[in-house]
Amino acid sequence: MTLQPSTTLPAALALFASAGVFAPATTSTAFAASEKDLVAHWKFDNPKNLGEDTGPAKRHHATGGTAQVKPASGLFGGAAEFSPPVFPPPPPRGKPASKESPVLAVPHSALPEELRELTFSAWVKMPQFPSFIATIIRKEDSDTRLLFAFQYGKFLTLGLNCGRNYNELKALVSPEEFADARWHHVAATFDGRFMRTYLDGREIGILERQAPLNTSHDYIAGRSKAPFTIGSSEASEPFSGFMDDLRFYSKALTAAEIRDAFAKANQPADSHADNAQKIAANLYKKADSFIKTLDALDTPATAKLSAREKIELHRLLQADFPEQVNAYIFKYRSSPLDIISLDQRARRALANALSRSAFEYMPITDFQWAALSKTERSTWENVRDIQKLVDNATLPCPASAIVVMQQLIEPRPATHERVAAYVEPRTPETRDRTAEEARAVVEADWLFQANGKPTVGLALQEIAYTRA
Repeated sequence: MTLQPSTTLPAALALFASAGVFAPATTSTAFAASEKDLVAHWKFDNPKNLGEDTGPAKRHHATGGTAQVKPASGLFGGAAEFSPPVFPPPPPRGKPASKESPVLAVPHSALPEELRELTFSAWVKMPQFPSFIATIIRKEDSDTRLLFAFQYGKFLTLGLNCGRNYNELKALVSPEEFADARWHHVAATFDGRFMRTYLDGREIGILERQAPLNTSHDYIAGRSKAPFTIGSSEASEPFSGFMDDLRFYSKALTAAEIRDAFAKANQPADSHADNAQKIAANLYKKADSFIKTLDALDTPATAKLSAREKIELHRLLQADFPEQVNAYIFKYRSSPLDIISLDQRARRALANALSRSAFEYMPITDFQWAALSKTERSTWENVRDIQKLVDNATLPCPASAIVVMQQLIEPRPATHERVAAYVEPRTPETRDRTAEEARAVVEADWLFQANGKPTVGLALQEIAYTRA
């Protein structure tokens, strides 16, 4: 499915990264129409200076990370092999600490003054797909964050601060797509309105966020001066594998330009991907709405899809309903299609757990129902109808009903706090008091309750509380 490009509005930021294996006959990927917008280009060809910027400006040199980054063979000549960063031990007493960053980083001041559009792109090869977060490029500022990374073993993510709000587009990927020991092209763009991600020349994610980027020097200087890191966050979330021909553009490259860049690398066709795409396309039927489309896909054939085929089906669903699918991913870090894979017993158990949470805040009294808006009343009536469906064990529990309930429930915060040390419970020791002592304790307590100013009114109030 092809997504129609929209009119470019405000400005965005584009980062292009690539990684490869030595192949002397292959030349570096080129975007001829966009070379004037090339902010930085890290080829990783110079083994003595892997972070050298060979772009037009030649001012975004990345330094540090000598224990994390090693020279390797690449798709276009040399490449960088990344491993988890090694943090040096504390220096001997009286000796200054090393000033070298444990990660490959560009100083924050090297960014362009005003970025209106953006592209990240990279060729990567990963012997083992990351289970947590593998950073391709990152700038961890409080209000001007930039992120292009693999996340949680299942997403290729573009993160940007647009209009002073941080937004992430998470595009679902499968470890099987990277398990072939080949180089893969990943890219992400923002044109001031749409965030997009690409894999091997294909668009795999889109999210509309019409707002300017927060990247000006004045704005950044007033907050944080975090470096622009490659292959790792400042101290964690490392990329592990190979990267080549990393590029950063101040323009949102078009889908055609990115598709052409992948084609020029002459990578062999992925027959497994082609077959999975055909199976998904034959199964997918768009309906009037997101929920109705889920209903149409809720079939035994969908439940039997392989992981690769399900990824392709998810991409078709995300292309047609980006807001709903991205909101679901943001909340649950999974695809709504995962519900279809559950059997009826598992679905009913999940639906019952969700309904308990959904009904926690449901209106009870006539007064509460009367205070609802039309939309709120319709929502709660839907919840009630879904509960009747779930309670009826003779009817199948549709995946769409579960997804509707999930959309209604806000995830509870999961904050881990310190707990007090365990104390064995015991009955407090009792003490005998004289009449005078007992009277003094009661009077002291009463004065405390009355804030030191006892009155007849407060006394009557206290008596009423006691009798109640």
